[in-house]
Amino acid sequence: MPADRRSYPQSDIKKLWGESAGRCAFPRCKQKCVIDETEFDEKAIIGKIAHIFAHSDIGPRANPNLTRKERDSYSNWILLCGTHHDLVDIQSNTYTAENLLRWKTLHKEWVDSQLQNEMTEVSYAELEVVAQKIIGDPFPPFTSFELTPPNEKMERNQLTNSIRADIISGMVKAKEVEAFIHGMVLLDRFFPERLRAGFITRYDNLKATGLNGDELFLELWELAAGRSMDFRRRAAGLAILVYLFQVCDVFEP
Repeated sequence: MPADRRSYPQSDIKKLWGESAGRCAFPRCKQKCVIDETEFDEKAIIGKIAHIFAHSDIGPRANPNLTRKERDSYSNWILLCGTHHDLVDIQSNTYTAENLLRWKTLHKEWVDSQLQNEMTEVSYAELEVVAQKIIGDPFPPFTSFELTPPNEKMERNQLTNSIRADIISGMVKAKEVEAFIHGMVLLDRFFPERLRAGFITRYDNLKATGLNGDELFLELWELAAGRSMDFRRRAAGLAILVYLFQVCDVFEP
């Protein structure tokens, strides 16, 4: 393959960061790949996208049979901290493609388990933070917040089984989210409409950029969670997103 300037699909980058929860997938590392801002410096990204099979024909773990698209896509990437990114490429005979593929699977399973554990601990406080991130104004006419089965809605919105697991996880908190929304009505009678309006605005803006299916769902989740790497915050974001997915006419009905 001739040398070329690397161009990575942004949707694949977002999926990698989201499914990794912004953490290094090297065994037992779990280092956050974004360092918080300090009094003197801005937030910094220390994570790197590592190719499981090399970008080039002569790079670490090269596989000349792969196309350019196959090499530069989510399926061929793993998120690592800077130290472990350099390590696996320098010692590519030790850290094989099979190793990296297994790490990626195990890391995703770990992220899912952490999310499920934190989902049970999501409280009113986390739901309020997420809701305030979603809320928008002005708002459309009121729509009844009535739960509907998600299966057919998932199919119409091109959501895969990968997202199904997230939706099932988020549904655990459906009653708590519903109680939270009804409780907020006592303070702000237009709260449900404003919450729905904010969600619609973000959904429409993302659709306009060409996002659909899993990519759209994952990006809405990131926005709801404030792109936080904290599992409790991510769980709260997922809980509200799944609830709105069930009750709103924003996604394809």
